[in-house]
Amino acid sequence: MKKSFLVGMLILFSCKVWAIFDPPPDVTPAGTAIEKGSFLVDNKWVDIEYFYIYQRHLIGKSLDNQYFIYDEDRGEIKFFKDKINWENTIKKQNLQPYLWTRWHQGEWNYLNDLFFVVGFLTMLSSGGVPLLIILFFYLLYRAARFIFESEEISLNFLHKTIIGVAIVAICNILLQSYPQSI
Repeated sequence: MKKSFLVGMLILFSCKVWAIFDPPPDVTPAGTAIEKGSFLVDNKWVDIEYFYIYQRHLIGKSLDNQYFIYDEDRGEIKFFKDKINWENTIKKQNLQPYLWTRWHQGEWNYLNDLFFVVGFLTMLSSGGVPLLIILFFYLLYRAARFIFESEEISLNFLHKTIIGVAIVAICNILLQSYPQSI
């Protein structure tokens, strides 16, 4: 029971860590292009420190310490010098997510580029990623068999690990497919 709980906590933690470091989309669901932490409004680039997507709006803070609300449908952006006015406007326009605010921040495409390069180099040098995955699970099985000293427990641990990896992959796919706040 303890081991199942620990595996479950590891899976949840992995999903949370991936959600935090998950880069935001290059194009929002309403079609606004985000390039290297900036988006274009009225021929002016807005450099983003952090933002969230909700009801076809981008809501966040720019690098020049101004808060903004960008209506993607109308193409209008409102800037606020102080946080209190910005928060009040968010409440008045019902742009505050009910369940979860998914903030996007940091270097937008760094992780995607890094994973692509590492995956490509690994595929070229080792004969393919599937071989590495099989090797990983085989070594995990051998380590579990050494630790638990039982074939049945080791296979059970391996099955739970495979299920956990699948859940993390599904969480990643969902988080990249739906970048909006709820």
